[in-house]
Amino acid sequence: MLQLRPLEGWHFLAPPRPATALAPAAEGLPLLRQVSQVLSNNSLKHIAKHLDEFQKLDSSITMNKLVDIGTNVAQTGSQVAGNAFAKTVKVGGREVTVRAVLNSNNALRSVHILQ
Repeated sequence: MLQLRPLEGWHFLAPPRPATALAPAAEGLPLLRQVSQVLSNNSLKHIAKHLDEFQKLDSSITMNKLVDIGTNVAQTGSQVAGNAFAKTVKVGGREVTVRAVLNSNNALRSVHILQ
């Protein structure tokens, strides 16, 4: 008779995916801060598409600064949809509402100004 025994060291279930919402700042660093160091090329291209919107208000804004703005909005803004956050920030002396969208890995996917 064939006997089955569990395989040691094998994991058939994938580890749980992190929650899509970010933890409030009071609970420690959100997952975005850990993941945002490594943005995919697709995310960087998508963020770059909106760079000119911000440069119209402040010509000194760079891609790095835009990623910082998006990270701040995602960390401290209000959640407006599953992976989207919005916050009013000053850009070039004007207050505008900025929306930051995260991908399924909670990394920054897009940053743009809401009209």
